[in-house]
Amino acid sequence: GDTKEERKEGTTFKVIQRQLATIVALVKDWTPLSIAYESLWAIGTGKSATADQAQEVHARIRQFLEKAVSSDVAAGVKICYGGGGKPHNS
Repeated sequence: GDTKEERKEGTTFKVIQRQLATIVALVKDWTPLSIAYESLWAIGTGKSATADQAQEVHARIRQFLEKAVSSDVAAGVKICYGGGGKPHNS
């Protein structure tokens, strides 16, 4: 996930890509895996990403996986928002 500073600086997607790049070469079978995105700035703060923010990160994760792994993996991997759900972002 991204920190408050990274979100403000607009580097969220670079951070997420860097984090994912560390595991791409290690994973042989993506079928049983799920990816959870959680904004670090939300942990323990009572705040959570908006639905739009989470969906945007999820879309970028799929774009990265399509380029780095395959379109099948990008389409099939399960991605969830790991933060707290509230009525306004569920």
